[in-house]
Amino acid sequence: MAMSNRDTGMDTAGARRIKYGLNVAIGIVAAIAIVIILNIITYKYLERVRFDTTHSRIYSVSDQTRKILRSLKNEYEVVTLVIDTHTYYKNATDLIQEYGYYSDKVTVTHLDPTGSRGQKFFESILARYQHQLSPLRQAIERGQEAHQQAASLTSQHGQTLNELISDPNLSDEQRQFAILIANFFARFEDDLSRVRSAIESRLETPLPDLQGLLDSLRQPLESLEKALDESDAQFKLWISDPATAPSVKDRALRLSAAFKQLRSQLQEWIGQLRDAETGSEYGNIRDRLTGRANTVAILGPKEVRVIPLDDMFRQPSQEQLESTGNSTTIDPAFIGEEQITGALVSLELDQKPLVVFVNSGQQPAIGPRGMYQHVADRLETMNFEAKEWNQMGQPGFGGQRMPPGPPPQAAPGQKAIWVVPPSPPANPMAPNQNMGGQQVADTIKDQLDQGHAALIMFGPKPGMGFGATDPLVDVVAPWGITPQVDRQIYRERIVSDRRPPVADNAIIIDDWPAEATITEPLRGMQAVFPAASPLVLETKQTTSTRHWTLARATGRRLWASSDFTQRNPKYDEATAANSFVIAAAAEKDQSRVIVVSDVVWASNQITTYGVIPGLGGGPGLAEVAGAAFPANAELFVNCIYWLAELDELIARSARTQDIRRVEQMTPGGLQFTRWVLLLGLPLITLVAGMSVWMVRRQG
Repeated sequence: MAMSNRDTGMDTAGARRIKYGLNVAIGIVAAIAIVIILNIITYKYLERVRFDTTHSRIYSVSDQTRKILRSLKNEYEVVTLVIDTHTYYKNATDLIQEYGYYSDKVTVTHLDPTGSRGQKFFESILARYQHQLSPLRQAIERGQEAHQQAASLTSQHGQTLNELISDPNLSDEQRQFAILIANFFARFEDDLSRVRSAIESRLETPLPDLQGLLDSLRQPLESLEKALDESDAQFKLWISDPATAPSVKDRALRLSAAFKQLRSQLQEWIGQLRDAETGSEYGNIRDRLTGRANTVAILGPKEVRVIPLDDMFRQPSQEQLESTGNSTTIDPAFIGEEQITGALVSLELDQKPLVVFVNSGQQPAIGPRGMYQHVADRLETMNFEAKEWNQMGQPGFGGQRMPPGPPPQAAPGQKAIWVVPPSPPANPMAPNQNMGGQQVADTIKDQLDQGHAALIMFGPKPGMGFGATDPLVDVVAPWGITPQVDRQIYRERIVSDRRPPVADNAIIIDDWPAEATITEPLRGMQAVFPAASPLVLETKQTTSTRHWTLARATGRRLWASSDFTQRNPKYDEATAANSFVIAAAAEKDQSRVIVVSDVVWASNQITTYGVIPGLGGGPGLAEVAGAAFPANAELFVNCIYWLAELDELIARSARTQDIRRVEQMTPGGLQFTRWVLLLGLPLITLVAGMSVWMVRRQG
C-alpha cells in the first residue's frame, strides 16, 4: 500500500509539471497571438488614425479636405518632385502624405526629379499624352523632310548663282548681291545640319519640347522665304533695267522663276508646321514640370495638374514683413493645402462653375484693385471661373464711360452664380435715379428664371428716406425675404462709467446656426458686419420655399435706426429688438438665393485683415498673421458652394488651420509641466505601489 501511495504521489507531481508546462505554452501562444492580432488591427484599421498636437497644426488637413477626400469618385496619384535639400521638402512631403492617409483613392509618391525614378516619371507623362502628341510628331517628321528638300534645292540654285557670279557682264553691285545670296545658301545648309542634330538630341529627353522643335524647324524656312523675297525683288529690278546685260537678264529670269517655285513650296511647309501648333495640355504640363525644379503633380484619370512648390509655401512679402515688424514666423502652409485640394476638386468636376461679380461703382470688383479679389482668388483656387460685369460701363478716355458690355453667359450645362453688391446710394437730389439698379435687377431675375443662383447684398441706403426704391428688393420678394434698407443696426456700447454709451454699428457674430449647412462649419469663428440692415423673413413656410437663417445679430440694447443724419444715434426703444436677421438663404423651385444685408462684409478690407498681438494689424496681413475675422471669407465661399450645389465642399477649410485652438505654453506653464514629469510621475508610481502593498498585506 505504501508503494502504491508513493507511486500515486509521483504521478501527481508529473501531472502537475505537465499541467504547468501546458499553461506556460498556452500563455506564450496566446501572447504571440494577441501581438499578431493587435499588429493586424493596427496595420489594417489604425494606420490612418492621426493625432496632431502641434501648436500650428502643421500635420493636419482641414475638415474640408477630409470631406472631399472621402467623396472622391476617381483614383488619383500625387507625386512630389522635390529635391530633399529644399527648404520646404519636409513640409511638402508631410502635408501630401496626409492625403494618402485619409483616402484610399489617393496614392502618394515622393520622387527626386533628378534621379532615375524621377526621369521614369517624366517618361510616363510623355506616354500619357502620346495620342495627343501624334500630330506634332508627324509634323516634326514632315518638317525634317522639308529641310532635306530645301537643302537640296538651295544647293542646286547655288550652282546657278555661281554661274551668275562668274558672268563678266555682271556689274560690281550686282555681283556683290549675288555673292551675298550665295553665301546665305551655303550657311543655310549648315544651319539645317545643326538644327537636325539638335532635334535628334532633344527628342531623346524624357519630356521633349515638341512645340519648341516645331519652332526650330520653321524658323530657318521662314528665313529662307524672306531671303527669296528680297532676291526676287532685286532680280525684277535687274530685268527691268535696260542697262542690264542680256546674259545677266537670262540668268536672273531663270533664278526668279526657280525662287518663285521654291517660295511656293516653302509657304506650304511653313503652313503645315504652323497648323500643328496647339496650346496642348502636354505643353502646359511640360512647361510647369521642367520650368521649375521642385513641383507637385496630381494625376487624374484624364488630366494632370502641376503646382510649383514656391506657390504652395509662399514667403511673406517685404511689405508684409515691415507691417508686422518682422515679428512673425508663421508658415502659411494652408496655401499649399488649398492648391492641392483645389486641384483634386477641379479634376473631379466636369465643368467649372461660373461666378459673376456685378460692379456698379467706381472700384472694380475683381482684379488687382478689386474689392472682392481675396474671395475671388479662393474660388479660383477651387476651380471656379470668376468674371466681372460692370453694368455702368468701363471708364474711358477723358473720364467718359464706355457703353456696358453684355452680361457674361454661362456655357451649356454650366452653373452660374451672380454676386450682386449694393448699388451706389441714391442721390437725394434725384431719388428716382437708381444708378443702373433696374438693369441689374432685370438681369438677375432673368438668370434666376433660367435656374442659376445669386448672392445678393443689401445695406443701409439713406436715399430710401426720400422716396427712392431699390429694384433688387422686388427680386428677392418672391423668396419671402424683405431687406429693410432704410435703417441700420446699432448696438449700445459703454465706453466708460463717466461717459454716455455710444452707438456701435460693428456687429460681431460668433454664434452660428448649426442647422444650416453653410454655417455649421463656422462654429468658434468670428465675423464682423460693419454696416448691416435687418432682414424680415416670412414666418409661414411653404412647400415650395424654404428659409435658413445664416447670421443673426443678438444681444441687449440693439436697435435699427432710420435716422442717418446723426453720427452717434441714440438708443430707440421703438425699433429695438433682442435679435435681427442679417443673412438668410432660400430655396424655391430648385433655385437658390442668399441675401446678406451688409455692404462690406466680404470685401478685402475685412477678409484680409490680420491682427498681430501687440502690433495692431490691417488689411493684407491675414495670410501672415491669421485673419482677425476668419468667418467672413469662410461664410462667403460656403455661400458660393451652396449656390453652386456643391454642398460637399462646405466644411472647415485649410484657412481655418491658421486659427490657433491651442495657444503656446507660457514659461510658467512649461516649468510646471517639467516639475510634474520630473517629480509627479515617480510620486504617483510610489503611491500606487504602496497602496497595492497595503491591500495585499491586509488580505
